[in-house]
Amino acid sequence: RLAEDAIILADPLVNFSQYDNNSDGYVDALFIIHAGPGAEFTGSGNDIWSHKWSLVAPLAVDGVMAFTYSMEPEYWSGPGDMTCGVYAHEMGHSVFGLPDLYDRDGTSEGLGEWSIMASGSWNGPWPGGGSPAHPDAWCRYQMGYVTPTVVTGNIYGASIPSIATTPTAFRLWTNGVMIPQYFLVENRQPVGYDAALPGFGLCIYHVDEDIGTQNDDEWYPGHTSFGHYLVALEQADGMWNLEQNINRGDNGDPWPGSTARTVFDKNTIPDSRNYAFLNTDVAVRNIGPSGSTMTADLEVSPGATFPAPANLAATGGDGVVDLTWDPPSGGGTIELGYDDGTAESFYVVISPPQGDEYFAVGFSHGSAYTIDFATFYMRNDIGSNAMVDVFLVGDAGGVPDLSNVLGSGSVLVPGTSSGDWYTFDFTDVGMPAGGVFYVLCRWNSNVMAEHAVGADANAPDGMSWWTEDNGATWNQWLTHDWMFRATISSPSPSGDILSYTLNPLGHKDAMFGQRAELLPVTAAAATQTPALEEAVRRQQF
Repeated sequence: RLAEDAIILADPLVNFSQYDNNSDGYVDALFIIHAGPGAEFTGSGNDIWSHKWSLVAPLAVDGVMAFTYSMEPEYWSGPGDMTCGVYAHEMGHSVFGLPDLYDRDGTSEGLGEWSIMASGSWNGPWPGGGSPAHPDAWCRYQMGYVTPTVVTGNIYGASIPSIATTPTAFRLWTNGVMIPQYFLVENRQPVGYDAALPGFGLCIYHVDEDIGTQNDDEWYPGHTSFGHYLVALEQADGMWNLEQNINRGDNGDPWPGSTARTVFDKNTIPDSRNYAFLNTDVAVRNIGPSGSTMTADLEVSPGATFPAPANLAATGGDGVVDLTWDPPSGGGTIELGYDDGTAESFYVVISPPQGDEYFAVGFSHGSAYTIDFATFYMRNDIGSNAMVDVFLVGDAGGVPDLSNVLGSGSVLVPGTSSGDWYTFDFTDVGMPAGGVFYVLCRWNSNVMAEHAVGADANAPDGMSWWTEDNGATWNQWLTHDWMFRATISSPSPSGDILSYTLNPLGHKDAMFGQRAELLPVTAAAATQTPALEEAVRRQQF
């Protein structure tokens, strides 16, 4: 009744219609300050606990409806000592619809002092709340203040500025797949109200938007609960203090933090596995020192690397350095795949005609590369040979792009095949570093039931797709993985380059159209100069 009475008494003095900015007929946000202290500070049952709620029924004022409201105290212990933290927290509820990210049953701390929607609303000197934490990266995402960069291929040496000065965060999951469970990475620094945080550096959050209990159900090693948080902070020190209700945050939580942790992956504590304890291929490595701009490697796939060239040699001369190297051992090729090598089942094509039905698997790589072969596991029991159309296509917003065909052909699958690998040679299709491509197959006959593609028994990596309408709609297969693989190689595994140094004539051209701007070096120094080795790497990759 207090809120309704306050609105009625204020009506002659306030034009409530000015506060319906989205024109939905309701006051957007209504804050009511009650006399005296708040129960969240005093602990007294005679005081009012700050809250966001709604009236029993909407109240008409000035042509709009007042319905939801937020109520906060006049002061904490005495007039004049009120701080802004509780107002900012309740505004998160009232204006932005954010949930509480503390543990409402009191058995753990949720996000603790790392978020305004947890106990971060109390950050700052006594009586608390004078320097409340900013919203965490997930809250900023929900509010529309940051759009995380979705990492679809491994990023090496990513630049991560302070989120308080540059709205930057990174969303990580296997190959950039967009599902309710994912990791968020942000850089928190002592900027503005965040100056009272318990530490500074990268904050890595594990998010599961399928959780409806907010941060009430904690999990940590040895805990018997099978629940987990909506938004959990992956604490670098591996102590799980927030979940165990030991503290509300400390300098061991961010990365590298007080424990100097520079790697977060499937084998660290905490780890990057999903809540079913399966590998996600997510990793944050080579985390640099805490600062206004931090660096790290952000990985969402296994991230194999090409072997280095062998026998690098540099022969110096008058303004010219001759760079030579041999092919790397093993030929410099890598086979990319997600399957475990064993077909647990086969996915049978739906119905004839099959010209509009494609199966696809996506791949990427951190370095520049060429695509050499695609390999498929197929079954064909019809008794006669069948042709399978094979395609190599680009990416369009995270799905295969049938309008961007990079290569195509066909492979023959014998009519007696109960399951085997079949390979198509794409003949060195070049791709840039981090480029995403898909290998596709399509049975080009009209016989149903006996044509099928192999599926393994592993948990899915989220990069298997199919379409029944010629690519108008792509469906992600989240049961297992299609047994498709791609073989890639370095585009220039060996060679001989003349890299010209700057000389009095200003000549700076090099073979293959490359441009070299190396400082003059002596013949003796040429074989030891890191810049020359890096030049070779650039030429190779």
